[in-house]
Amino acid sequence: MGMFEEVKQGLESCGVPERMRGGITRYIFDGIIPGEFLQAIITNDLKNAVGRADDENLAILNRYIIFFYNHAPTGCWGGQEQFENWVKRFKDKDKPKKIKLICPKCGSDNVWKDAIAYWSPEKQEWGLQATYDQMGCSDCGQESDELIEVES
Repeated sequence: MGMFEEVKQGLESCGVPERMRGGITRYIFDGIIPGEFLQAIITNDLKNAVGRADDENLAILNRYIIFFYNHAPTGCWGGQEQFENWVKRFKDKDKPKKIKLICPKCGSDNVWKDAIAYWSPEKQEWGLQATYDQMGCSDCGQESDELIEVES
């Protein structure tokens, strides 16, 4: 059984109300911050959980604890630090990693690629129409069909 199915079954078996399940699954699988009641549960803040619960959730507060303890992924609950780190995981995942291209001969990042540009009278700027295979290094003069990609 996959993690999604385990969480879904756990929510059902623990008796977490259906109207609350979306906030929990979005938090676990997408890092989307839930409402203040669920945040209090996740961060193990009993005082705020009780203060923010409606009548239905107040009566079944223990079911949330049982769910997180038995069915939620380790690291997604237990305190403010775990909560913040869990959310951050998803924000970092969505950020595209920055790369730079370097010359395979000298390691310089002062590289070029053969291309065709066109002038756009509407935008008043050059646009890129096509790129070709030919690349090279302006520092050492090396021409190549391949540059090395590294994280920057």
